[in-house]
Amino acid sequence: MAGKQADDVMTIDELAAYLKLSKSSLYHFARAGKVPGVKIGQQWRFQKSAIDEWMRSGTMPQQPAAPGRNAPKKNRNTRKAR
Repeated sequence: MAGKQADDVMTIDELAAYLKLSKSSLYHFARAGKVPGVKIGQQWRFQKSAIDEWMRSGTMPQQPAAPGRNAPKKNRNTRKAR
């Protein structure tokens, strides 16, 4: 197997060491959408190339929207008209 590639996927622990930040700060940034990453189940994953681009440019790289992410939320307090 070849050495690590630029598109390696990192865990929150690996990213914290890479960026020299605390895990709690990274969890906060990830939940707020301030760092490029994806939550798979209950775990966060980060693509190294996206992190490197984010660090270079100071902006979020374009990522495809998660299904249902932009769908309007239903108002559950509204009654149906009779």
